[in-house]
Amino acid sequence: QQSIKDADLISVDFEFSGLSATLQGQTSEFDSDEVRYQKLRETCVSMHAFQVGLCTFHYSAEKQGYIARPFNIFLYPLSDN
Repeated sequence: QQSIKDADLISVDFEFSGLSATLQGQTSEFDSDEVRYQKLRETCVSMHAFQVGLCTFHYSAEKQGYIARPFNIFLYPLSDN
């Protein structure tokens, strides 16, 4: 919790069941951001999120860059940890 409170930046990523298999051939490198988002959204609403990735970034003046702290949160199947 402290890493989140002290973060300069936070990144969140979801892993969905079946997403890559469903999207094959549906997206294009020529899609606009809005079109790609709509395609992904339509696919995601029928899938289950089974993992959340969270990464906090803290700026270090000493290193003149960001220090990343990644976290994985398994939603399904439930992990023992």
